[in-house]
Amino acid sequence: NPDGRQMLDRRNKNDVDINRDWGYMWDGWGDSATPFSQPETRALLSWFLGHQFVVAQSVHAGMEVISLPWSYRPGQSPDQQVMIALADGYAKSSRYPSLTYGSGFDQLYPVNGTAKDSYYGIRGSLSWTLEISDNKSPSLEKVRDIYRSNRPAMLYLIKSAGTGLHGTIRDAKTGKSVSAMLWLRNEKQEFWPVYSDPLIGDFHKMVQPGNYTLRITANGYRDKILKNITVPDTGSTAVNVSLEPADGKFAWQVLSCRVPGNNFSDDGITYHVLGAPDRRFYSLGRKGWIVLDMGETIFDLPGDDLKISEGDLTPEGYAVYVAAKMTGEWQKLGNGRGSATFDLAANKIKSFRFVRIEDDGDGFASVANAGFDLDAVEACNNPEMAAFPVPVGVSFVDTLSNFNGVWESGEWVNVDVHLKNNGGNEARNIRIRVICDDEQIQVVHPEITVDALLPGEEKRVSGVRLFAEDRPVNRRKLPLLIRVSIENQQWDHIISVDLRDGGRLQTAASVTFDDPFVNIRNESKLQLRNGGSDTLNIFQLQTRTAAFQVPSSQFKIPPGESVPLMVAFTPASTTEHRDTLIILNSDPRQPRKLVPLLGTGNPAPSLALRSTDSLNIYLTGTDSLEVGWQISNSGKGELSVVATLAIDRDALEFPVSEFLDASGYLWHFQQLAAGETEPGSHLQEVLPQPLQFSETAPGTPIDLQLPFPFSIDRVHFHQLNIFPGGQFELAGHHNNPDNPPRQFQLLSGDWSIAAPFDVYFRSLPEHLLLEWQALFDGNGNGPFQLKALLSANGEMIFYYPVLGELTDEMSIRTPGATLGKPEADLRAGTQIALQPRAGFRIKQRSAGLHPGESKQQQLVVVTKNLPSGNYPFILELHSNDPLQPLTLLPLRLHVGSELSRTGEPGVAPEKFALLQNYPNPFNPSTTITFHLAESAKSLLTVYNMLGQAVQVLVDETLAPGEYRVTWEGVNDYGEALPSGIYFYELRANEFVQIRKMILLH
Repeated sequence: NPDGRQMLDRRNKNDVDINRDWGYMWDGWGDSATPFSQPETRALLSWFLGHQFVVAQSVHAGMEVISLPWSYRPGQSPDQQVMIALADGYAKSSRYPSLTYGSGFDQLYPVNGTAKDSYYGIRGSLSWTLEISDNKSPSLEKVRDIYRSNRPAMLYLIKSAGTGLHGTIRDAKTGKSVSAMLWLRNEKQEFWPVYSDPLIGDFHKMVQPGNYTLRITANGYRDKILKNITVPDTGSTAVNVSLEPADGKFAWQVLSCRVPGNNFSDDGITYHVLGAPDRRFYSLGRKGWIVLDMGETIFDLPGDDLKISEGDLTPEGYAVYVAAKMTGEWQKLGNGRGSATFDLAANKIKSFRFVRIEDDGDGFASVANAGFDLDAVEACNNPEMAAFPVPVGVSFVDTLSNFNGVWESGEWVNVDVHLKNNGGNEARNIRIRVICDDEQIQVVHPEITVDALLPGEEKRVSGVRLFAEDRPVNRRKLPLLIRVSIENQQWDHIISVDLRDGGRLQTAASVTFDDPFVNIRNESKLQLRNGGSDTLNIFQLQTRTAAFQVPSSQFKIPPGESVPLMVAFTPASTTEHRDTLIILNSDPRQPRKLVPLLGTGNPAPSLALRSTDSLNIYLTGTDSLEVGWQISNSGKGELSVVATLAIDRDALEFPVSEFLDASGYLWHFQQLAAGETEPGSHLQEVLPQPLQFSETAPGTPIDLQLPFPFSIDRVHFHQLNIFPGGQFELAGHHNNPDNPPRQFQLLSGDWSIAAPFDVYFRSLPEHLLLEWQALFDGNGNGPFQLKALLSANGEMIFYYPVLGELTDEMSIRTPGATLGKPEADLRAGTQIALQPRAGFRIKQRSAGLHPGESKQQQLVVVTKNLPSGNYPFILELHSNDPLQPLTLLPLRLHVGSELSRTGEPGVAPEKFALLQNYPNPFNPSTTITFHLAESAKSLLTVYNMLGQAVQVLVDETLAPGEYRVTWEGVNDYGEALPSGIYFYELRANEFVQIRKMILLH
């Protein structure tokens, strides 16, 4: 019930309870207007009839119980004891503390038109309804528990279905499979019959150990009875049977029936109407009816065509209707009383397959044998009749289009008519005319002739051509009238054929490569879409020149879906190149699709960095600096370059405890101990506000105004867009393409979108706390709890109170960095503090260069209270250089001690000087003072005893004055240095001076 699942209701969108819509013992419950009135029940019935199910289980919720047939009446079904034993084994194999079982009428409540009664009543499948939960709408976690509770029992059910009696039924002359009915009984009772498979011929009847008699009946064959068949305690007994052909066609199976208001005074054994007359009957009930399947189409023959046999000696009245489909359209054949025969020709009916017999309404309703007592329904046989050629089928030959043997919209087909002589004499000079009045169909050469056909002979004849106008049809049933004539006799036969839409190849009219580079492989994605209602097969892809290339693989495209096809173009020169892509496919309208390919080669640019392998920036904790690099175009085409900044992941040691990201946020990981104060604890007194996400569009974010402006890298944001899966965006009042929303994801994952989402926020004038209280991933791992605290000073804290099982695909994502599970030591209790300690801005981020041209790009760096250390970054230069679209320039940000200027402002020292450090010896820091008599490019470096530079303290152009800088006894990587003698050197323009100092630990 897909509609009911969406609406959380037992009814579908037509307001019909589809478990009251089944045809066996239907009585109009649940607003069902007619049996099998809903597409859901018709689809499931069609699937059910296409298989020979031994056991059938329907799953419902609302209780914990197994409900056996019958639900429409009290008392036991003929197979009750077998089903009781099976249900007992299921209950014991399950993990339910108590799972009871019994007939639905007695165990639950009376109801007509259920699936389980139909499965059993129509085909003899041992069926029941399993009520799996006391809760009609269990939670996702509860569904997993229910599955785990039933899994071992379902495996038990599958294994048990193989016990009892099994075998195959075949034609004694041809060895072909036979669709037969199998009637089993022991000394106490008869069991509900089952059917053998028409394609394979196999059958299976699940019974308890014992001694049985088996009767096999089939239309067109002589009955066979096998006695003293022993079914063992374990396993099954095989019985393989061959049947001898014989005359006789009888009602084959019950499809639907009704006894208005039910009649419990009658036994209700509907299978008594099947097979040849045997004085066993089923009483229809007062004003009741039954629909029977004859198993094949019955044609109008000379004389009477249908015989109805009454089972007792008291004639009763009834009406007979016939149809080509089980749901109608019903044509009345006539009224009868007692046993009677009927002629199709008298009512101008050419053929039928299904019979509906209705009681005339006389007599009492609640007595034994109420209504007409039906014993058998027989298709009359006349083997001595004259020649009677009958079309038994048609097939299509579509060699002019896609060769798939299916008639599709927009396609010409040749029609093969399969003709059989069902008469007793030879048919001569047979004329066949194919007629179709459908406005979409055109018939060409409608008539063909056959010289002769012997009795029982079959022949395939061709010559008629059909064309279906190109219209989207999904799938249509078309009636073809096949008119067969011999001498002065003529018969019209309606054969229903399928007209399919086929796959419909939709793609761009052409592929043009924009600005491809000479001798460089360029690729363009061509979408191949199937706009039809059937699968589209791509058989082969071809091009004619070496410049254009496509894959050689075959593939399928489901209806409504698209597949990207990569078309490659490698121009050999700057001239225009042309080709045609040939797509051989199953679209009957264009099986050889041609797509023009066009491209003109262009000279290729080439990005070069001049004399720069890396950039080193030396700053103090609170400082600013501008650094530049030069790019040039050494190629022959126009060059476009865009520069971005990213962290250098290769230079970080993971799992990392602290690092600076490309947005200037300093990340600090901390594991909170038990009882330690959680982030946002000062907001716990604030009432949490739930965020009401849409259940129909759960991916849609909720907009929330911030109680304060939040700034990142000098950009102000005023709004949050919050998603149910641990994600939020910072946004401004208006969409600005130069300032897109900044996205943050506390923990990415394939999160379940099932409501409720359990997302809340708490707010104070300078703080906002977001809480995701119960996240589950697609594998059921969870719950996960995530929190994000935003403060007016620009700081953020991510906190993870509860974590389920993390997968390797999960990561933390911000505009400045992404950390995956292996890189971040993430577990319950982890806190990540994000503090804005730097700002980065690239001047001339986008640059265009002519061939031979050079340009300068600059990075402006601003620090604020950034701890000393070395922070690795990568400048990513994205360009249209075809051989190197991404150029990486390592950038190292070295933050040392703060450089301060002392002395009287505006007064320059008389000369350059490097003074002795103080204190000396020292541990762990010392101050170095130097004088600049004039503006100078100044370099202050510390060396060890081997003359190796260990840290650069100053590297910049300074104005005249006195300066002091503190050295912390560490190298450029922030690592503490050992005790020893160190030298420090000042270079300022032409001035050079060196002094010695001692570090003691």
